[in-house]
Amino acid sequence: MRLGGIDTARGIAMLLVCFAHFLLAVSYATANEFQPGLLLTITAVASPTFVIISGMTFGYLMARSREEPCRMRSWLINRALLLLFPVHLLLLLAHITGGDGLPKAFSVIEITDTIGLAMLVNVWFVDMDSSVTSLAVAAVMFAGAWCLNFEWRPGAAVLVGFKDLLVRAAWDGKSLLHGFPLIPWASLHLAASVVGRRLSDMSRRASWTPLVKLTSRIGAIAVLTGVAVKLAEVAMMRTLVFDEATPLGAAIAVLASPFGKYPPSPAYFLICGGAGLVLLASAFAAEQGGWLAPLTSRVAVLGRASLCAWVVQAWVYWAVVPRLPVPAGVWLPLYFIGTLALVWSAAHLWDRNGWNRHLSLTFPRIASHRRRI
Repeated sequence: MRLGGIDTARGIAMLLVCFAHFLLAVSYATANEFQPGLLLTITAVASPTFVIISGMTFGYLMARSREEPCRMRSWLINRALLLLFPVHLLLLLAHITGGDGLPKAFSVIEITDTIGLAMLVNVWFVDMDSSVTSLAVAAVMFAGAWCLNFEWRPGAAVLVGFKDLLVRAAWDGKSLLHGFPLIPWASLHLAASVVGRRLSDMSRRASWTPLVKLTSRIGAIAVLTGVAVKLAEVAMMRTLVFDEATPLGAAIAVLASPFGKYPPSPAYFLICGGAGLVLLASAFAAEQGGWLAPLTSRVAVLGRASLCAWVVQAWVYWAVVPRLPVPAGVWLPLYFIGTLALVWSAAHLWDRNGWNRHLSLTFPRIASHRRRI
């Protein structure tokens, strides 16, 4: 059973990813003469939206397979390993083809890597019956990640890399690995799986209305809370004279930054993750009400073939666009539309032929389980 609202929301997130990677590719191709600025900031909602949707789908599938959880667990492990090995190799080759050296290419933790690792970790936590317990574990994971960030200062290179993999992975001179650290993103994945369990209770399309209200309410509260956290930080800096150069002041500034994506700050998760939930609620409402059906049906193609679209856009924006001359003026938006058409066409071909059924490592035992799910 596919849920059109999730496919549409995932497709919108994919559009934002393509736009963000296009802006970065153009900046690289022009030797940083082109500065995306606010345009790039707008796309920050894409990453948490992807992880939230993945977590919701994960929780939904586990809840729908209560009678035979081992079978679904095997299928999810198979999918996680697919992300961690074949997909990672394709993305690695895209980086290298685009001109990144081997050390730089190998140092990147892709969001698909983190989702795969999160699935392997959370496949055990989803067995918890209490949503409150799951949310508490997610909160402890996230808080623990930031405690390690602040307090753990490894000296050996192997331990620095291990810290990056688990909790940091920042794009700075201190990190050996860069991208999406496991523990904070896995905590968001686990929290989203709680909402995914609610999806499993839907037997009719009309029952989506409570879910739309729930996700929009949680999203709005999260965004407002994130804004309040930032405003509180500004007030504290002014009234209590916190100096960002001090350890305490620096920690408060980092945690309250809505732009703190590497690693993800609480304010970033609240604002951008909350916006992702509002986006998901809007997609469900549009699908249920039949609003803008011709448009949403085309966007949903990217959602249904999201893994294909992700790999293709990586090759387009990491390997091809940085090596081509950049058009100026009005031609630049048309250039983006042309690249997006390539990604959408590949996703459409993949979706039309139903090639998602081939997304397996084809281990005999797991593949037989997959066919029966």
